[in-house]
Amino acid sequence: MNTIRNIIMQHAQIFKNLLEKEPINQRMLAKRAGMHYSKINRFLNSAQDLNAGELFTLLDLMNVDFQIRYWKLLLPRDIYHKLYQEIDAEDLVKTLPPSKQIRVMRAIAENDLLFSSTNSTGKDLEAKN
Repeated sequence: MNTIRNIIMQHAQIFKNLLEKEPINQRMLAKRAGMHYSKINRFLNSAQDLNAGELFTLLDLMNVDFQIRYWKLLLPRDIYHKLYQEIDAEDLVKTLPPSKQIRVMRAIAENDLLFSSTNSTGKDLEAKN
């Protein structure tokens, strides 16, 4: 069984390994996060953990690909796949009662997510023939 210390070391090491492949260094990351460089350095060297807010601040500064790789390496495979499985929106909406389905469709339509002025070919639907 993993001890808390091992888990801290594991997630810090994952973050450090991924960070080494990015065009941002520890000092730049610390500045952007508004944290002391020494705190970032101690975290990445597994000497000190960050609180959840600090960790999520760092993750938020990284690109989406970094974030996905981080969670994929950190989380057990079954949990990762449950979190990142594709959701079929149509099936999800079908499970809702009719009144909620109507609300979802209105929200989509009001936000121009259902209809746009162009169709899938990019041709203007409002253009006169």
